[in-house]
Amino acid sequence: MEMLPVRRRTRRYSFEFYDDQIFALKKLKRAAEDRGEQLTLSDMARAAFDLYLQSKRQQ
Repeated sequence: MEMLPVRRRTRRYSFEFYDDQIFALKKLKRAAEDRGEQLTLSDMARAAFDLYLQSKRQQ
């Protein structure tokens, strides 16, 4: 039996970021859009959190 991918639910949550972090993320977002990719700041934040959590689990 083939397993379907697990859909992760999102939840809205407020975090505070430094201005330079937001500026850098928006710059990356514009570059991705120029290449025809669809990318949101939330996509990037979730990916960064996943990488951070993964690195902490391996310690």
